[in-house]
Amino acid sequence: MDIEVCKNPSSTDVELIMTGLKEFNKAFGTEDNHNQVGIFVRDIFLDTFSFQCTEFYESLGFDCFGCLRNYPKQGISKLFYHATIS
Repeated sequence: MDIEVCKNPSSTDVELIMTGLKEFNKAFGTEDNHNQVGIFVRDIFLDTFSFQCTEFYESLGFDCFGCLRNYPKQGISKLFYHATIS
C-alpha cells in the first residue's frame, strides 16, 4: 500500500472522497446537515465513526484517545485518533 500526504489536494480528489463518504454514511442514518469547519494542527489527528475503518487507522499506528458513545445515534460512536509522524 502506498500512502501519499498531500497538503493541497485537488478539488476533484476532495469531491470524490466526500461523495463516497456521504454515500457510505447514508446507510447508517447520518445526515449531511452540518457546517464545514477547518481545524489546523501541527501533529496528525483524525476523527471517525465506529462503523468506518478503525482497524485501518490502528494498523497505521493511530491510537484512540477519545470516544463519544452513541453519537450521532444509538449504537454508533465518534472516535478520536492521534499518531505521531516521525
